[in-house]
Amino acid sequence: MITPEAVRRIWTEVLEIPEGGRLDDFYAAGGDSLLAVRMVGALRDGGLQVTLRDFLRRPTLSYLVALADQPASELPPRFDTAPGIEAPGAPYRVLPAQQRWLDHNWAEPTHFNLGAIFSVGAACGLGEVAAAGTQLVHRHAALRTAYRRGVVGWVAETLPPDACDVVSVIDPGSGPLDAAVGEAQVTLDPYEGRVARVLVGRADDGDLLLALVAHHLTLDGYSLSLAGDDIERLLGGAVGPVNQPEHYAAACDQWEMSAEAQEDCGAWAAPPWGVAGRVTPTAGGAGNLDTVRTTNVALSPEHTVALARRCRQASTTVADATLQGLCEAIAGEWSLEAVIVDEYSHGRDVTPGGIDIAATVGYLQSTYPVLVRCGRGPGTLERGAAAHIGVPERRFGFDILRQRRGGTAVGPAPGTVDIRYNFRGQLGRINERRNRIVRGADIQIRGQRSRLQSEPYELMLEGDLIDGRLVLGIKSSVVRHEPARIEDVLRRAAAALSQEAR
Repeated sequence: MITPEAVRRIWTEVLEIPEGGRLDDFYAAGGDSLLAVRMVGALRDGGLQVTLRDFLRRPTLSYLVALADQPASELPPRFDTAPGIEAPGAPYRVLPAQQRWLDHNWAEPTHFNLGAIFSVGAACGLGEVAAAGTQLVHRHAALRTAYRRGVVGWVAETLPPDACDVVSVIDPGSGPLDAAVGEAQVTLDPYEGRVARVLVGRADDGDLLLALVAHHLTLDGYSLSLAGDDIERLLGGAVGPVNQPEHYAAACDQWEMSAEAQEDCGAWAAPPWGVAGRVTPTAGGAGNLDTVRTTNVALSPEHTVALARRCRQASTTVADATLQGLCEAIAGEWSLEAVIVDEYSHGRDVTPGGIDIAATVGYLQSTYPVLVRCGRGPGTLERGAAAHIGVPERRFGFDILRQRRGGTAVGPAPGTVDIRYNFRGQLGRINERRNRIVRGADIQIRGQRSRLQSEPYELMLEGDLIDGRLVLGIKSSVVRHEPARIEDVLRRAAAALSQEAR
């Protein structure tokens, strides 16, 4: 069992607030949905029986302390497997996010991977860290899965652990670990089941390093952070059960036939998607990856804090306000009244059937469209809140319904969305892994993609919270969009949000 005082300590560590500054409300204390996943994981590791779903319903310190005070017989189950959901035990239909990825028809699709390097310090032995890497692959089916085209479409097949020899110990005499990582990246092929590699070596200062490289088709970016958490658990010898992607696939199949799905199908069809305008490029050209650049602008720390406070007063979020500010700057530049944006979500908070995937490694991201009506002048925060009023809470459902019920019956017409939005929020801070044994290493892995690939969107909007500053970003091709035009859009968006913060 965990003590109430231990719960309070975890609360302050995850939120990175002073011991004396224990605000009871999770969101008022600076939390977001990503930190909620981290909070629940840390509390479970400490021995508290709590699910992500229950915490999101009652996101307060007092609720968690009350759980710690309850007798074990009165507690909810620590792990919610969503009763009635069973893994198929055979090749299963790929997850909705994976089908969306496959539908892009990327050039050279085997060249598209992600990775992270973790520093384990000098407390553990080389063999111990290598064994934890092997256990990580055995524990998470996504790291040993083959993807193949079946009779009725793409399917995923989990390979047995003994069929996957993916862990390598790098001899210091053979060169730096990051060079070995680059060599490992080109060996990945999801269609043959080579979706992950784990490499273990030493840094120049003697610290042990563990690198995980995986194909993007098998996991999303947040899964890398979860893998780091699991390495720490495995080295400590304390891991609990975890749902696998095939469990999530079964949950999607069940949800598709539910009354909730029918209700959400109508909600996704309701917005007048046709009122939105298109973002047209300045010039033609393929816009391959080697022409894509990211331009950023940041609010001051003072304006960032004030904006967060104003967002709470306006019953909205910094993420929604950022999207509205960026869209209104884009609308002003392109003379539009409304735009459609494909918005990303990590997808682990609201799930089909309530299945617990807080610790699941896989491609579980949700992508869904938002119709953003753009105004002028003050009121950006209120307009940002209004844009999301009609968006179903079950955001995961859009791709399920679009892919399985087909065509334009759900959401905007295919091929008419030019803008994508990804608000990373606290992800950078999470990946720093402060107060952890397994930390983010100074060495960074660059995701490898084919230069022949091009992005499926004209403008890719980004929001980050870095060192106390809200950072706005736009990724675009410099041969399709003039850099000066993109810079002007960002400056206007930042100015509007700073004005709202005053």
